[in-house]
Amino acid sequence: MNTITYIFRKLQKDKVPNYLGIAGLATGLICVLYIFFWVTNEINYDRFHENTDEIFVVHAIMEGGDEPINFHGAPPAVATALQNEHPQVTNTARMMPAFAEWMLSYNGEKQMRYTAFADYSIFDIFSFEFIYGSPGEPTVRNQIVITESTAINLFGDKNPVGEIINFNNMENLVVAGVIKDIPHNSSIQFQALIPLEMITTIFENESFLNTWYNNAFMTFGLLNDAKSFPVIEEAVKNRIQQVYPDSTNFLRAYKFKNTWLYEMNNIRNIRIFSFIGLLILLTAILNFINLNTARSARQVKENGIRKSLGAVKSNLIKIVYSEISVVCLIAFSMALVVTIIGLPKFNQFINKEIELTSLLHWAPLSILTLLLFITILLSGLYPAIVLSGYSPVQSLRSSFQSIKNRGILRNSLIITIFVMSIALLGSTFVINNQISHLQKLDLGFTKDQIVYVRLNGQLQSQASTLQNELSRNPNILSTAVLSNLPNAIGNNGEGWNWENRNIEFRPLVFNWYTSHDLLETLEVELNEGTFFRENQQNAVVINRTFARMIGWDNFQGRSITNWDNSYEIAGVVEDFHFNNIGTATEPIAIFPAARDWDANFLAIKIASQNISETLSYIRDKAINIEPAFPIQPTFLEHEYRVMLEPENNLKKLISIFTLFAIIVLTLGLTGLIMFMAEQKTKEIGIRKSLGEETHSIILRLLKPFIIAGLISSIIAIPLSWYAMSRWLENYAQRITPGIDTFLFASAITILLAIITVSIQSWNAARKNPIHALRNE
Repeated sequence: MNTITYIFRKLQKDKVPNYLGIAGLATGLICVLYIFFWVTNEINYDRFHENTDEIFVVHAIMEGGDEPINFHGAPPAVATALQNEHPQVTNTARMMPAFAEWMLSYNGEKQMRYTAFADYSIFDIFSFEFIYGSPGEPTVRNQIVITESTAINLFGDKNPVGEIINFNNMENLVVAGVIKDIPHNSSIQFQALIPLEMITTIFENESFLNTWYNNAFMTFGLLNDAKSFPVIEEAVKNRIQQVYPDSTNFLRAYKFKNTWLYEMNNIRNIRIFSFIGLLILLTAILNFINLNTARSARQVKENGIRKSLGAVKSNLIKIVYSEISVVCLIAFSMALVVTIIGLPKFNQFINKEIELTSLLHWAPLSILTLLLFITILLSGLYPAIVLSGYSPVQSLRSSFQSIKNRGILRNSLIITIFVMSIALLGSTFVINNQISHLQKLDLGFTKDQIVYVRLNGQLQSQASTLQNELSRNPNILSTAVLSNLPNAIGNNGEGWNWENRNIEFRPLVFNWYTSHDLLETLEVELNEGTFFRENQQNAVVINRTFARMIGWDNFQGRSITNWDNSYEIAGVVEDFHFNNIGTATEPIAIFPAARDWDANFLAIKIASQNISETLSYIRDKAINIEPAFPIQPTFLEHEYRVMLEPENNLKKLISIFTLFAIIVLTLGLTGLIMFMAEQKTKEIGIRKSLGEETHSIILRLLKPFIIAGLISSIIAIPLSWYAMSRWLENYAQRITPGIDTFLFASAITILLAIITVSIQSWNAARKNPIHALRNE
């Protein structure tokens, strides 16, 4: 108790600098805790399932282009083959992901819900918790499992098991069970799930689930022992070639728990933020150590007195670490309280649902404990080991100016802090510029003033009727039927051939089905020839990338084939960005949307005036044709905002954490200069009494910080430029980071230091020298 009382009295002795030290450490720890919560949440993706170590997933990899393409799916026949041919596989399940909303209706209530199609064995593999009912009978196809939120929206609070839901105005399904809403950190997401066999009805093809050429199915397997995974990994590689020897598709098995992190490359952001967290933690700790070294003269004298009274080094180390532990516990407690209180706002800010309960496990708690221990250990290392090692005579000598290592260490720490601050600030500028570049990138088509509606039911077969109705409104400028939105165009891949093609070259080509008015609506630029005409068959328009692959000088009247079908090349369009914005432009073939199932969306270019009235008009005309489905016109711009949401979250997170780092730097410098000014009180007093001007004294105090800032810039700029250049390699559409960006970051950091140090130096330099020399 006496030790605690002594520590708090000591903190009160230099109240402002000590409180600034605690505040700086706490601020750094707040930032580190938020990063820790975020990283823990990301790492725990897909790891809540009971059998997570035994679950694997199979993907088809298509080779033949510059880089292999991972479809993140496999042919439907793979699952059956795995279970039949390998005793290590106890169960398999196929799923068509919930990419689109389908209509569920009950007693006149209609809801659009993201619906997946899956084998019901998926509930034997994954741990989705049932609130009501069960997965249902595997042999029964007219059943449905829904999530809790879907059940509440349709049925209120009652148990809906046994109730009848109409699916997409096609078939009545019995509710077999209700599961809890799927956790946000799950790569498998759906709001309703129906038997996979329904796919055969939708596509009117009974053999659809027995094919080896459609890679649209997520394919999961459950092993009897996780150690059997290498056997399956090797066995699946060439399984497609056993059916189609010439196929360029190869299968790869992955551990399911690692797929989201590594195969989807989300580990990249985790590494970035872990590194940022480490930088900020080190900055906060080094600031804290700096404050301790700044007041080391007083600490050393105190140690000398204790040693002269019989204290040994181990006693002094215990005292130092007791002080440091109390301060760190105060800072850590403050940080933890602020972090917990601010967690809802943090979730809202980054569009996540991080829950504290997910952290109440031995692993995250152990890491938090280790984090506190490391903070205490590093913060107390210098005063505990170095300052307690001097003899009583050395310790009590004058003002202890003979210990030059103290100044060297402090300057080294300042340089290190500046290096990390400049690197972090410069990297933030580069990341923000890159994301802004993606947001402003010329896509090669317009998405401004483009809305779309989903064509369901009769709207698919009567898309042209809807187009005619909409054309009567002067605020609707043009329309085009699309098989897919431009951010989600499917890949066909194999089967392409043309005159003089190298037989070893098998291009991977994206297929898009549209109506003849695509150019007018999305303003895609025609480079050569014409676009296909209305009702024209066996025509294709290709982009410039595909044209370069073919290599012809003239495409007029020439044809290419896809499998057994021949298509005349009507024209060539300029490259435009579809699917992922940051990737390189891929080859694409654009076909006439001649079949009903090619008409999935209607893109509509509208005028910039009377937008609300125009959207209502679109909705009314669509409902007149197909009243069974809810119609919601949506701006295409929204889809691209959603696509760039991960990058925007990255931008927001790095910006806020960089702000935290700047606050830590400012608090540390403020506390440090206050201690330094206190140590130089008599020197300042003598200089003022000898007539030295206040601004000269301020410049004298500023000099070491300016030198440290310049040295830090020389170190930080090339390192951070190299690191950011490597990071930008992940984007085909990228900026070129200039040295000026990092020079600007360096200038801001040094300027911030100059302002902070100048304010405190002014306060010290303007004091009456009589007070400074009173004790002489």
